[in-house]
Amino acid sequence: NKDKAEEMIARTKAEIDKIDADLQNMVEVTSNWYHIIKEKYGSEHPRLTEIRSFDTIEATKVVEANEIDIPQVMIQDEMDRMTQELDQQLRYQGMSVNQYLEFVGKDLASFREELKPDAQRQVKTRMILTGIAEAEKIEVSKDEMEEELKVMAIQYQTTADKLKEMIGVENLTFLEKDLKVKKAIQLIYDNAQIK
Repeated sequence: NKDKAEEMIARTKAEIDKIDADLQNMVEVTSNWYHIIKEKYGSEHPRLTEIRSFDTIEATKVVEANEIDIPQVMIQDEMDRMTQELDQQLRYQGMSVNQYLEFVGKDLASFREELKPDAQRQVKTRMILTGIAEAEKIEVSKDEMEEELKVMAIQYQTTADKLKEMIGVENLTFLEKDLKVKKAIQLIYDNAQIK
């Protein structure tokens, strides 16, 4: 039994090391998964949404060039969201965030502190895009909302009406804000001078 336990511990530590490496290289891991899924299922399931490469217009430079005072509560909320997302990913692999942190020898406070720069960048990006949408008086029509609901309904294999009911009227404003941000990204993309 001792040998089995040590073998299980070694296997678990190897899995944790792999997860830690994947987290450190999340862009590459995500890109690889995308290509695998696209190759395996792409011909059977054509893309229903449009990809706009925000990085090609150097959005990170736009974000970095703008000094914005970000309320700490927004950064904390984003860190919470990022931690919950990681927890969900780890649970698919049979582990919790607490177990992960124990194995990598970190506490939650230091882990969250590591997330802070990314959380700040995410919040800042969202604030800038929301500001652009407001400054440009970007609006979302009822038809655009309905079209987005139809696309989402297909993705969730339901009807637009059922999806609207599930989302709830009060949460449709969040969808509208997301669409305004998408339109702001499109505006930036359309007006970018790529060298």
